[in-house]
Amino acid sequence: MSEEQAPTAKPTYLTRSKVAKQTLTSPSATRLGTGKEKAHIAQKPVAKTSATCKTKGSRPVKSSEILHDQAQAGSSTRAHHALLESLDYMKRNDPPITGDFTLAPPSNGTPLPLRTVLRTAPPKCPPVYKKNALVGTRAPTMSEVRVNVAFRLDKVVVYEPLVRQLLGAADELIDELVVDVGQVDHHTWLSSVHPAYTSRNLPLVLHNEHDVEAWVFSVLIRPAVAAIKAHMASKDTPAASKSTVAFKHVTDGQFPNVGSAGGKESIPDGILWDADKNPQSTYELKSPSIVGPQSLKSRKYRILSAPLLSWPSMPVGRAMKFNWPGKRANVNSFDTETRVIMQIWCQMLEWNVEYAMLSSFSSTIFFVKRGDTLFLSREILREDRPLHFVFAFLALSLGCISRDKLILPEVNTTWWPKDIGDPASEGYTGPGIDLRTLPNTYWGEIEGPSEKSQSEGGPEDS
Repeated sequence: MSEEQAPTAKPTYLTRSKVAKQTLTSPSATRLGTGKEKAHIAQKPVAKTSATCKTKGSRPVKSSEILHDQAQAGSSTRAHHALLESLDYMKRNDPPITGDFTLAPPSNGTPLPLRTVLRTAPPKCPPVYKKNALVGTRAPTMSEVRVNVAFRLDKVVVYEPLVRQLLGAADELIDELVVDVGQVDHHTWLSSVHPAYTSRNLPLVLHNEHDVEAWVFSVLIRPAVAAIKAHMASKDTPAASKSTVAFKHVTDGQFPNVGSAGGKESIPDGILWDADKNPQSTYELKSPSIVGPQSLKSRKYRILSAPLLSWPSMPVGRAMKFNWPGKRANVNSFDTETRVIMQIWCQMLEWNVEYAMLSSFSSTIFFVKRGDTLFLSREILREDRPLHFVFAFLALSLGCISRDKLILPEVNTTWWPKDIGDPASEGYTGPGIDLRTLPNTYWGEIEGPSEKSQSEGGPEDS
């Protein structure tokens, strides 16, 4: 790789469409920070945190640490990826993905661990009825735009292990639960959880968001709730009888549950309710035309394409600036990405929750709110076994997994332009994610810069 001086000319700010078409892996350059390899973990509020499930008579649930070396703010992405390699064991013994559909489990009496059920890939997402259809979403209301300044979104951080880091703790909850498909109660229970059964009789073509809702709730959310209930029903039971108690056809307790709600300004498509009838997380559903698999080869821009495609070349914890619109803003001019982010944020504020999920069934993204910062996972696709992720996310929301297990990186904004957020500045890019703070505008660190490039401040040309 040859080196050249950093350009001194005034930067040209890109449009979203141009950003989406670029190859988003940046060349290596100057390392941020002092080089200290110490993790800085964001402090989480004490309120609403618990190590126990939100159910009456519950007791603390023990779960193991699966990440010993946590991600470091501003650290090398190579070290970050090495961290993820420790989770490769998750793929062992996974049921194979065969074609566009999900095969039913064997009925020869072989015991079926609940973890294997959760690691079963769902069917392929059905197509939208027409090309370029279902691409719109509602604009923010003026009440949402005028939310109190103290509660507005300011920073957006992509953190790939957001939910992945919880999978080991989630497995601990169900390690001793095994389905005996030869028993009527077990098989009846399995029919409400296994993707081969829950995907039957669902729409074959997506004509509107109601069709998306049918797939997401039937195949991902409600089965995950059933698995949570199985854990809750059996957690105080001796190991020998855990599965007998967990998979009863008729179970006691109506909660946790997922349903709709009204009476507020910002209404999500679903809310997770605990045993005290308190909301714990929100769910927003969009069509695959809006929330779909990201690809550098795709000519179609989908929301969050730029940050999601470029996260591998970014130091952990780098934040993007979110420009909250002014009270006189023309909300009808907002792009889809800005509309969806504001919608999710305002729903979390309205229902006083810290966790949210956005899904089209084709692709699922998880969100965590901390102060004025919104952390989001990478997209979880069919081959990632999304039911496992949804189960872990619900378990976290309900406190079945201690919220101390959720490790978030320190948020870094030191690279932002000095005039960031000022609508009067020349580089202001309007409401939404400020284009000057997209990951591809940062000379990302891939293998570490040379000493010369550090001293001169110039990027390495690849």
